[in-house]
Amino acid sequence: MKLRYIFIICFLIFSSHQLLQSQPKTIRHINISRDGESDQKQVVSKIFYDRPIQLEGSKLTGDYVIGPEITIPGATGFYDYQTNGECKHYINRFSGNIMSAIYMTATDSMDISNSRRTVYCISSNDGNTWDFLGQVPSNLRSGFPSLTTYNGEAVICNHYLVGGQLRGVLALDLAPLVGSFNFYNAPYNIAWPGCARFSNGMILVAGETYSASATTDTGIVTIFNAVTHTFSNTTRFTSNATSQLNMRWTYAAGPNGKALYLLNPLSDVGGNGGYNRMFISFTTNYGVNWTTPMVEFYNPQILLGEMAIPFFGLDAIYDSSGNYYVAFNTTNALGEYGSARLWVSKNGGTPVLVAQHIGLNGIPEAGSTLIFAQAGISTIDHPSLSISSDGAMLYVAYGVTYQNDSLNGYNKSHIYISVSLTSSLQFAPPLKVTNSGPGSFDERYVSIAQTTPFLGGAQGRTVYMVYQKDPQPGSSAFNDAAPLSRASLIFRKISDFSYPVGIGSNNNIPLEMKLEQNYPNPFNPVTNIEYAIPTSGYVELKVYDMLGREVETLVNSIQKAGNYNVVFTGKNLPSGVYMYKLSVGNFVETKKMLMIK
Repeated sequence: MKLRYIFIICFLIFSSHQLLQSQPKTIRHINISRDGESDQKQVVSKIFYDRPIQLEGSKLTGDYVIGPEITIPGATGFYDYQTNGECKHYINRFSGNIMSAIYMTATDSMDISNSRRTVYCISSNDGNTWDFLGQVPSNLRSGFPSLTTYNGEAVICNHYLVGGQLRGVLALDLAPLVGSFNFYNAPYNIAWPGCARFSNGMILVAGETYSASATTDTGIVTIFNAVTHTFSNTTRFTSNATSQLNMRWTYAAGPNGKALYLLNPLSDVGGNGGYNRMFISFTTNYGVNWTTPMVEFYNPQILLGEMAIPFFGLDAIYDSSGNYYVAFNTTNALGEYGSARLWVSKNGGTPVLVAQHIGLNGIPEAGSTLIFAQAGISTIDHPSLSISSDGAMLYVAYGVTYQNDSLNGYNKSHIYISVSLTSSLQFAPPLKVTNSGPGSFDERYVSIAQTTPFLGGAQGRTVYMVYQKDPQPGSSAFNDAAPLSRASLIFRKISDFSYPVGIGSNNNIPLEMKLEQNYPNPFNPVTNIEYAIPTSGYVELKVYDMLGREVETLVNSIQKAGNYNVVFTGKNLPSGVYMYKLSVGNFVETKKMLMIK
């Protein structure tokens, strides 16, 4: 009997522990001010939502293969608000399969403000695995980073706190993939600096000025020479708004010395109907001279039957021919949450619709009302742009807040992406990237590599993206009152992503499933294995020895219809007879091959 009671007591203790592990916890949490930079602290009770990240696998959506979610080691923590509305670039693919990524996080849930850090990670195998290389700068409060490269070396711009003052800093890696940075303080106190590389290697650094413990919201750009390690040609920008506060901006650098700086002062009242306009400034000589930013880029106007007013979230990009594209979102005159629309303008022309709630390119699941306030969030927001390396395609990825997908009262957001031909600028229907519904996570702040490579063959144009995946929607870092949780940076890619009119597609679709005999055969030690699949599906191609033991998995993924060639290397295997087996749905075929060394 005593043993029975002991067993019951232990079971109850274990069950209680498991229950507590799965429930929100109350902790003491340090809040920060609205601008995210104040040292003022207030100790409050904060619910901690403790749920581990669960990854999505590969899937087919329409004609496209969306790869599995891959976690990036070290890119995880408690800071869940990644931008103040400016353009941010978190991923860069600069050579072959080599990539780098950055993320802003907080390492201490009890002191989110002071433990905020910028982390740097790299991949040398096309994003299949990642390595954490450290913090930039190390052990200093920093944040709101942006990423580009110079000769393959990572360039990271962010700001850090020194003596109560923000300092904008540019960090330049000593060599590609090393993770050992030299730091160069930017002129003036630049907050939220971003960076972009000119075609000649000069670096554009853009942000806004900062004084004492508050932003002045005066736009500022400066040019960094990566050879001499010096800054020059610093230029300030203001608009004719009654106040420069709550100004958003974006920037881009292009070929032949071209660059732009775009201002969106939300307090401007000089536009149509008294609403805010957007202003743009250009340089054509690598930032030596800039045009006056009073040239209007966008004045509120009636679009699709409503007054469309610029809101929050901007990105810009140049193509190799010198054309520029700007992505921005708007709301109607009433500022209604569900009225948000996403647009792209080419060379300052009439904005073209990318996505909205209902109608052309509609996303009906998008939220029409906001449950709880979430900082800087609208129904469709935070766009990120990319141009394909052949110049044919323009991509824009963005977050969509769902109406009926929520947790603890906060709307979840999920990732979408749209594609257009650069020649016609007409966007295809939005492609949903991440899952929604019960058990789903909150995904937002997507960033795609600014160049989408044209790889040819079955891979076609492949989009590389990262985004924040969070168990709990709402931004606890910016006092949305949402429960605190541990968010993570996720890497993902979309293969053979072209405009859906047959452009860039494989015109030699096979009529039947087929596994060819390897060649050469016999071989020493390298051979080719070809196969054909007439429809998209999950493909496995494995090699076995004569005892039926698996030697190597050559393919284990979703693939589009097409003809494929896989190279098998038996360098570390003994001579002998091997079998290779192709499995696609109900189709299974096995062939023998002979290796003679």
